[in-house]
Amino acid sequence: MEYHASLYHASHHKDPQEASAAEIDEEGLAIRSAAEKMCSLTVMLDRVICTSSGTLLALWQVIGGTDPAQMRMRLHDALPRSPPSQLISDREILHTTIARLLHVPELGLVQALQKLNARLCGVATKMEELWWILEHELMALGLGGRVTRTRIALPHCPVANAS
Repeated sequence: MEYHASLYHASHHKDPQEASAAEIDEEGLAIRSAAEKMCSLTVMLDRVICTSSGTLLALWQVIGGTDPAQMRMRLHDALPRSPPSQLISDREILHTTIARLLHVPELGLVQALQKLNARLCGVATKMEELWWILEHELMALGLGGRVTRTRIALPHCPVANAS
């Protein structure tokens, strides 16, 4: 299973944007052009939390590469038709949704999270590509519908924290 950290949405279920084939091609070129000005990320797991709605989130700390806020700004500039209101309101945060619990247990959750954090915090990894996901139906990614995923490599930059 592959996990991802969402950076930016050119469209989303709250503000779907229909696009012609030509507009989709333009979007792809714009994303590739923006990616050329970014650096791959080296991230370290800071902690795992459970939200009140039962979503388990891995929160990442960027230790090298382009800052997520800069990446989002570049994608925003490259995608002028994208919704002004993004699903991720904090431009600085980088997280991965691990799971969604249908029932949040009251007992044992704190202890389970403590054990999970003790085991996983400090784990480092690299994020070396952007995924440009084209959903062919509304909510296709979350509901198992038809999607096209294009992987766009991020350059490896020599400086520790490129912007």
